[in-house]
Amino acid sequence: EIAPDRYPLLAEISDRDFEMVCSIHGLADDAVIVGGGIDREQKETVAATLDDALSVSVSVADSGAYAGTNPENFVNWLARDGGGLQLELGTTARGAQAGTVRHVLGSFLRDGL
Repeated sequence: EIAPDRYPLLAEISDRDFEMVCSIHGLADDAVIVGGGIDREQKETVAATLDDALSVSVSVADSGAYAGTNPENFVNWLARDGGGLQLELGTTARGAQAGTVRHVLGSFLRDGL
């Protein structure tokens, strides 16, 4: 469990009400799953942009093991209004196409979702 009481440095930022929080996880399958507490439309925007840019399949998760929608998920409680973005990245997105993922995420941070 990732929680401020277990990670003292996390406690220092836990009440900052971040506008955007993104959590990136590794995925065994060579695909990308977009989840988190952000709304479905935002997930679909991220997924469509990544799908256009990457050579692997990109899907949206609203439930299940990779959805990341639980309010206790740190990506959600760090984000304003519980709307964190969680990305599950397979080997291609973490390796050969990691620069593309960084570029897409950078655009969202710069221009907004």
